[in-house]
Amino acid sequence: DGMLAIAKDINSDMNNKDVKGVVLVLNKKYSEDVRYFLSLTVKDDKPLVIIPYDYNNGSPDYKVAQAKKYIDKELDKTDNADNQLPEGFLVNVNDYMIFDIADTKRLDNIDIVYDYVGIDADALYKKMYLNDAIVIVSSTADGELSEELSEAVSGKNAGIVVVSCSEDAYMKGDFADCGDSIFYTDISPTKARIMLALLLDNNSDSDTFKNAFTRRRV
Repeated sequence: DGMLAIAKDINSDMNNKDVKGVVLVLNKKYSEDVRYFLSLTVKDDKPLVIIPYDYNNGSPDYKVAQAKKYIDKELDKTDNADNQLPEGFLVNVNDYMIFDIADTKRLDNIDIVYDYVGIDADALYKKMYLNDAIVIVSSTADGELSEELSEAVSGKNAGIVVVSCSEDAYMKGDFADCGDSIFYTDISPTKARIMLALLLDNNSDSDTFKNAFTRRRV
């Protein structure tokens, strides 16, 4: 819900014709996931500069000033070739669809389950059937799930299942026949959870889920 509130505030600012762009300073620990969420919920027609920051290093004011200069030059189209942000700054770029969150009050809280041989089947079933969707992190080199987990996700009431595996496993695996509700991806578990929550909020169909997860995303 924190990311949702940030995105709504930024969209409100961006809709103001007098606003050239937005600078967002974020706790470095969470900045990559927030950046990913914003890339799916905030249009990039105006600059949004994200500064991952460790507040133990003091005030970020100097970095904010650098970001503002970048925004001014981007919009004025002056010295564009030399208009580079310092290393570590992030600029919002839309590389997938934009989800409309204007009327969204909250997003589903989606569990991330780490698979392993001997996983507690009873606890797993409870998670699967109490939620509309779940993200599972595969622990094997080939992306295959443990016997306990395979049995759980194959149930007719299991909901949407996204399996996050390594890039190598994803590229080598054959996951084409997993069904209409099980999707493999090589994006991180936390990013998979973000995408899943937005797809559910958008009442997406199976083809949209498949497109979101089965094509490689960074």
